[in-house]
Amino acid sequence: MKKKTNKTKKKVTRTTSKTTPILKPAPKGKSFFLANGEEVKSAKTLADKLEEMPEEVFKHHVNQEKNDFANWIKDIFKAEDLASKMNSDRKDIRIEIYKYLLSKKR
Repeated sequence: MKKKTNKTKKKVTRTTSKTTPILKPAPKGKSFFLANGEEVKSAKTLADKLEEMPEEVFKHHVNQEKNDFANWIKDIFKAEDLASKMNSDRKDIRIEIYKYLLSKKR
């Protein structure tokens, strides 16, 4: 006759990174897809792509009716303060993203 042992399950504690979400890539399935099909996985990648983005692609996402980039930053990275600074000027958006990223690295 075998003796039953009382096995206790160990709790596995996962450590979560304290890195601000904006400094990481978007979660799986939450990338931003540009009108030309290119995938953007992070705020930094968005800022980098803005420099060479064709005007028609930029205007598709940022116009008088909407700012898809600001909405993505707000909804996915929970960076409402950054999103509120993202106006309709491509250069200003890039500068605001880079400034914000630098401030979060400190």
